[in-house]
Amino acid sequence: MMDAVVRTIMPVAGVIVSHILLRATVLLCIAGLVALVMKRASAADRYAVWSVAFVALIALPVLALMLPPWHLGQVARLSTPTSTSSQSSEVTTVGVAPRGGSTTAAVVAAAERADRATREVLGVGAVAVALMVMWLGGAALMLVRLLLHMARVSAVTLRAPEGRFPDLVKLALPIMEHLGIRRPVRVAVSDQVSQPFSWGVDNPVVVFPESVGEWPADRKRSVMWHEMAHVARLDYPLHILVEVAKALYWPNPLVWLAARRMAMERERACDDMALRNGTSAGDYATHLLDIARSQIDGYAPVGATTMAGEPGLVERVRYVMNERLDRSPLGRDRMLLTAVLAVVLALPLASLDVVAMNETIPPTVQCICLLYTSDAADDLLQV
Repeated sequence: MMDAVVRTIMPVAGVIVSHILLRATVLLCIAGLVALVMKRASAADRYAVWSVAFVALIALPVLALMLPPWHLGQVARLSTPTSTSSQSSEVTTVGVAPRGGSTTAAVVAAAERADRATREVLGVGAVAVALMVMWLGGAALMLVRLLLHMARVSAVTLRAPEGRFPDLVKLALPIMEHLGIRRPVRVAVSDQVSQPFSWGVDNPVVVFPESVGEWPADRKRSVMWHEMAHVARLDYPLHILVEVAKALYWPNPLVWLAARRMAMERERACDDMALRNGTSAGDYATHLLDIARSQIDGYAPVGATTMAGEPGLVERVRYVMNERLDRSPLGRDRMLLTAVLAVVLALPLASLDVVAMNETIPPTVQCICLLYTSDAADDLLQV
């Protein structure tokens, strides 16, 4: 029974380790270096880099199954001609049964070696089963949490009445026209939220807190520009994609750090949209701090893109007040260049054989690699 479990789990565990710990790390390090090089570019450009990186994270496992593998550098020699010859010699020794008392000793030695190899493989397999259960459990919990938050956002939106503040609708229409938003966008007000947020794809919704009635006209306008920028840029589906990637790659801390950085660049890009359209930096920073202060006593949804939530509120205020920064939107040419770069990096990375790249692989890891990459697993487990 345990043999069958090991044969089933070990290849899957090898795929998980190669994607979570190796491919994902390489991909995010490349994205981080590109974003660092682009530190003088606009937030929209850096956000595009991180967006492409997370799309590639989701696509990597699928591409790895579709593309033929290739090796980087010298492939590790998990078996050598000498060991093959010795194995053939042992088989001959057992099969031919040479003369003398050495026959029994040779058979016993071969049996002991096979027994040790089997115990080692089964021990590694038990660890792999435990790690597999932990990974699946963590991913399931995070996905359930995301679904619950999305359900709560949907419930809050459905209960939020429309038409209470017609000035918000009048304010939204010219902004939607300016941003080229052709989808119908619902503008609602809810007493269950502490700060504005947007969510949805086909029928997006912008929800304001009940306190919007006390806001000055300039704050309403700034917030509307910010939230409509989220709608125009399709930030909500990318936000959900990042949450799914965090659930699937939760053991990798780089995924969490990259998600935080991407969220910061997303909010900065929408801040830039408001600043480019008539809002002064000082007034906008004040709006951010006031809205963030209101979050202490209210609900700020995780399953939506909130305006003044974490991460990096202090850094955002500093960013807003810096008048020397590039605040231009993402152009089509740079978007195309980013997409091409992503394909160029993702395809070879997905097909890279990361299991056998180093000749100094420890024996236990060699055992895992052997099970993952060759048909020797069946022979070894059947000894």
